[in-house]
Amino acid sequence: DCSGNSVSATQTVTFVDTTAPRLSGVPADAQLECDQPLPSANVTAVDICDPDPDVVMEIVSDTRGAECDGAGVVIRRWTATDCSGNSVSATQTLMFVDTTAPQLSGVPADLQLECDQALPPANVSASDDCDPDPQVAMEIVSDTRGAVCDGTGVVIRRWTATDCSGNSVSATQTVTFVDTTAPILWGVPLDDTLACDQALPPADVFATDNCDASPRVDLEILSDTRGALCDGAGVVIRRWTATDCSGNSISATQTVTFVDTQAPELAGVPSDLQLECDQPLPPADVSASDNCDPDPDVVMEIVSDTRGAVCDGTGVVVRRWTATDCS
Repeated sequence: DCSGNSVSATQTVTFVDTTAPRLSGVPADAQLECDQPLPSANVTAVDICDPDPDVVMEIVSDTRGAECDGAGVVIRRWTATDCSGNSVSATQTLMFVDTTAPQLSGVPADLQLECDQALPPANVSASDDCDPDPQVAMEIVSDTRGAVCDGTGVVIRRWTATDCSGNSVSATQTVTFVDTTAPILWGVPLDDTLACDQALPPADVFATDNCDASPRVDLEILSDTRGALCDGAGVVIRRWTATDCSGNSISATQTVTFVDTQAPELAGVPSDLQLECDQPLPPADVSASDNCDPDPDVVMEIVSDTRGAVCDGTGVVVRRWTATDCS
């Protein structure tokens, strides 16, 4: 005041920073395939007091590979801290999933085999973008071999590859087993020539087959001319046919020629004799038998008659009987 007395009072203003920075650029939660890399993120922060607050990123959790390579959850957190120690955090959750099935390789193409061939092996493998060793299983879906004929039918086999996430893929092969081979005949006799009074010989003919354990063998007489000219003489042609269960067949024939080379036999031809000149020429009951002809012809002829050349009734008579069969 005017007397020089004075008094004073002060005010203290304290400037503090209680406001945390603000983060920007924090990516939203996302779902990725298991073979994708962890995406980069440009996260920044601004602060009312600190022109350059620190921004730190940390992986809070990473379960990738716990069950399947690359699949799992990654949680990452960004924290911005200003020079006054105020901080703010934000997180992103990334789901790494496996939705892609494996790829099969080496699955054989459909094919056709003979019924006596074996089912060929196959080296089928699989690759996967997340599973380094996907499981490959083979199963026989259908096998109709033997339903109609041994070894013939259809085999369908299927390969299935499954990865560690349960994704799977399948592929099939159809193998058709056919029988195009005819049986083989055994024991078919060679062509033969027999006497007309011989019987047609039996033949033990059988067949083997690559698919049919017991192929059918049929015998048929294609031709039989015996008796057309002479009993028992002629030609017999017989054919054996083997047929397997697939209908394949093979045939072989035998020709048997029945001939008559044996002459008849005469019976009752009288012995030479001497008679008085006034005796008549005695009759003779001459007959013949034959192995093939039941009634061969018998003919008698006077070969020579010199009676009366010197004296009536005296002389020589030569008579001849000839038997001829149908051959």
